[in-house]
Amino acid sequence: MATPSLAMVPSGYKDGTLYNVLPNNATGDFDVTRGSLATRVNKNGLIEPVGTLGADVVLNGDFEELGADQVLNGDFSQEGSELITNGDFATDSDWDKGTGWSISGGIASCDGTQTSGTQLTQNGTYTANKIYKITYTATVTTGNIDVRLQGVGATVTGTSKITNGTYTDYLVSTGNSSLRFRGDASFIGSIDNVSVVEVGQDWDLGDKWSIVDNAVRLVSADSVASTLTQDNVFTVGKNYKITLDAEVVSGIAKISGSGGSGFLTIDQTKSYSVYWVADATTLVFNRVSTISDITVTNITVEEVGQEWDLTDGCSITAQGARITSDGTYQYIQQVGVMVVGDTYEMEYEITESVSGYISVTNSFGADIVLRNTLGFHKFYAVASNTFITIKRNNTPTDVTIDNIKIKRLNGDDTPRIDYTDGGCPVLLTEPQSTNLITQSNDFSFSTWVKTNSTVVEGFTSPDGSSNAFKLVEDAVTSEKLVQYVSPVTNATIYTSSVFVKYAGREWIRFTDAQSSNRMHFNTLTGAFGTPTGTVIDYGSVAFANGWFKVSITTTSVATAYAFRIALAEADNDTAYQGDGTSGVLIYGAQLEELSYPTSYIPTYGAVRTRLQDTVTGAGTSSDFNSTEGVLFAEIGALADGSGANRYLSLNSGSTTNSLRIYFGSVGDIQAVVISGNNNTSYMQYSSATISEINKIAIRYSDSDFTLWVNGSQVASDSRGTGATPIGLNRMSFNAGSSVTPFFGKTSQIQVFKTALSDAELITLTTI
Repeated sequence: MATPSLAMVPSGYKDGTLYNVLPNNATGDFDVTRGSLATRVNKNGLIEPVGTLGADVVLNGDFEELGADQVLNGDFSQEGSELITNGDFATDSDWDKGTGWSISGGIASCDGTQTSGTQLTQNGTYTANKIYKITYTATVTTGNIDVRLQGVGATVTGTSKITNGTYTDYLVSTGNSSLRFRGDASFIGSIDNVSVVEVGQDWDLGDKWSIVDNAVRLVSADSVASTLTQDNVFTVGKNYKITLDAEVVSGIAKISGSGGSGFLTIDQTKSYSVYWVADATTLVFNRVSTISDITVTNITVEEVGQEWDLTDGCSITAQGARITSDGTYQYIQQVGVMVVGDTYEMEYEITESVSGYISVTNSFGADIVLRNTLGFHKFYAVASNTFITIKRNNTPTDVTIDNIKIKRLNGDDTPRIDYTDGGCPVLLTEPQSTNLITQSNDFSFSTWVKTNSTVVEGFTSPDGSSNAFKLVEDAVTSEKLVQYVSPVTNATIYTSSVFVKYAGREWIRFTDAQSSNRMHFNTLTGAFGTPTGTVIDYGSVAFANGWFKVSITTTSVATAYAFRIALAEADNDTAYQGDGTSGVLIYGAQLEELSYPTSYIPTYGAVRTRLQDTVTGAGTSSDFNSTEGVLFAEIGALADGSGANRYLSLNSGSTTNSLRIYFGSVGDIQAVVISGNNNTSYMQYSSATISEINKIAIRYSDSDFTLWVNGSQVASDSRGTGATPIGLNRMSFNAGSSVTPFFGKTSQIQVFKTALSDAELITLTTI
């Protein structure tokens, strides 16, 4: 068999382009336009939008970004400069020695010759209310020794030491002028390695608080108020994360702003973490109970919620951004995120849902009400503004959102390589269509009215996410259904579709327009039951994991269309006794003004339109022979009769000269040759099921035209006046004019520059 001059199988593609196998150059590729979001079924059998996702454009979408620590010396480890000179007693200097004291050999010794208390002193400046850490090594033979801040202010004394060891005392100065070691009248021993440094910098300690071992300790046995504070920690209105470690022996303490309202209770030994919207600038620790012994350290205060603007009623928590409502317009917002007109995927997690709903407003046109069930969700929409605003949708509202990601979908014109039928992929091209159901997959929303039934989310859906619902029957004898009512035009053809899966109840009753129009379907076997009323057409497509897409086509009999999914006990309409647990899984409802179903168009609060696919422009005049050749296509229609002709053609850039294969409006296969705007050949075949994939070829040469379908010649036209088209220079998914596009499924296309033999055409077209 001759090698085709043009060959396409749906495999290689990018946004706006479908690659041909032959010719292997840019002129051999098809141009694809659509300009809107569209879905396909991928090779794993899952529904997905076509295209690729760009980088996340949201900053700090998980609200985990932490600013610089606003607390100074939060671990209380900061130490000032050394205030003691010659603390190692390397020389006999800088110290005033009382009776019995001497300095020699790197120590200061007391020999016991004193008759009363005796002191070793070094003068210095110790600022009132400052805390000083004093360390030294003591050798005690008899008696005891202590360290003191003395002079000018009241004397402050450390604990007495009666045994050998290295000791640390923390003393709060009263404005003293010296450091003194005092041995009692019987003290014999020595000291060494004396150090005095300031600690507790940046903190104001009440009289019940003290510094100890890189921590602050509250010890209280009375009712006198006492606070630990640090100024200029917060900026009023900003969100902060406060962390600390606490050891609680007894009592309770609280943290508050300087306004006094406590926002963290410390009553257990553990690590604490709390989020707070600052109403004051000062960090305050308050003692609550009279008997207290509480130690705190590792205090941090870090700003959170950066990149976001939060109104009153919104705050950052450990679970994300919490949006509550008091009836005003509460929202979180990030500006400069998106490009107007681009399509984006927004993914988010609902981590807490107490009441109400939140929505994205003014960012994607109409408000998009977000799911309020716990877990991850996503939607696709076209940006109408550059900012993202998430607000409370009603009152009361208390919902927390986290892990917000917004990614540009690169591929509004990406060819849809579809695997709905399994096996080899097809190029899916469809007309423009609008899903009239505004909440296509949130059956919990109020627009979906539940009668004697409930819906439960969280089941694996045909898109692979956990976003399918179970329609659960009540334990009553009655009809059990979920229903959405949409305005429509009377006496107009509509097709409704929904994905269903068995979940304890085999049968559903799928109805539309009015209760007398209905179709039964078995979700376990995939079989249809008896149609009733004005149902024109119906069908189903099997998906992976037990899912079916069920569709019915009817003519509306009113201006309101009741899209209704009812549970049924068998192939009938009678009410039955429910068990309270059985039901079916449902996903992806769609209502469109077409005579057949198209690919899923997800909606999120408003109707959504998918624009038509247009495929044009492969090849040049060098790839085609206007005198003779073969046009071969392995194609299927979207429906057996769609009411319009759908063309593939070799043409000269217009309808004046073209060679066409097309599906007729009533469901037949036709072939026509136009030369010089004259119809020189016409052939028809009516015995194929055009909604299935057919292999079709038209052989043309001067005064000899034959039509082949699925391995057989089905028509011929050998009129002596027949002329071939002039100036063929492109292959198009239309008749040479954009008003006659091909909508269907294409497995392959081949063009030959020579008229193949009958035997070659049998081989080429045999299924």
